[in-house]
Amino acid sequence: MPSNNICGETISPCSTIDSSKDDALDHARIAFRYASPHPDTRIAVENLLNCLSKNRDAKRVMIVGHGVTGLIITGTGAVAPDPDKRIGIDNIGDWKPLLAKLKDRITEIVFCSCDTGRDPRGPILLQEVANTTGARCSAFTGMIFIDEDGNITCEKQGMWRYFDPQPGPGPSVYNLRKEVAMEVNLKFDDDYRTVRLEGPSAIAYFVAETPDHPNRTLHGDEADRVLRSINFAEPQDLAGVPLAVVTGTLKIRFGGALDAEVRGFTIYNDRLLQDQLAIHTFYQTSPDFSAALSAIY
Repeated sequence: MPSNNICGETISPCSTIDSSKDDALDHARIAFRYASPHPDTRIAVENLLNCLSKNRDAKRVMIVGHGVTGLIITGTGAVAPDPDKRIGIDNIGDWKPLLAKLKDRITEIVFCSCDTGRDPRGPILLQEVANTTGARCSAFTGMIFIDEDGNITCEKQGMWRYFDPQPGPGPSVYNLRKEVAMEVNLKFDDDYRTVRLEGPSAIAYFVAETPDHPNRTLHGDEADRVLRSINFAEPQDLAGVPLAVVTGTLKIRFGGALDAEVRGFTIYNDRLLQDQLAIHTFYQTSPDFSAALSAIY
């Protein structure tokens, strides 16, 4: 039986979930088995209003989907170019009239997604939503993992953030360690082994998800800056698939020989890497990682 606990919060009686099909959302439909599906923000709000009309005592609602700092996706599962399929700080004019329909109907709206409440954009979005709905808005600052049985595991560094209606965003502080060692703990079968990363000569390939970011082979200082912004010294074992956006893939050669170990890593929200050979192994990045990739392009 899936847990009713989401990183310390309970599932809301009135919930709605992105109808897109992928592993994370399919697993989430098991965890949120009473949630209605939505293909866009308008239907998401309609689902919540319909539930509220049938459950007079319900005052707390929840939207479930993939997220990134300052944004929750409401209809595409991945990065949403369509403004009708996301709630973010870059399309306030699109979702504001829709979420305003919840005013005086709810006391809290919860975004169940990865990183939506995270700095720097998270507090801005939460405050805007709180002011629009006249209700508390909350979101998680970390990754939320859901396995095939609907069991939920949360990133230890994550926490829920709560914003009540008031003018302007509240203060926010969230720090990650920036310095990482060039010795890498990789998983082989069931055990971790330390593998030396050969510094600037290591080869890294970054595969982005849009035509504007073609595949690149990184060498020298460019590779070094990207690799040193990944905390390979402290892998995390996490079950399930995160409700986060896949922002690219990194392939790294460890060691200088031609037959050296090569690993691929799936990048989530530019801040968490998943080992493609050991799918429950994840590595956190520092804020420098996203900046290093941006500088490449």
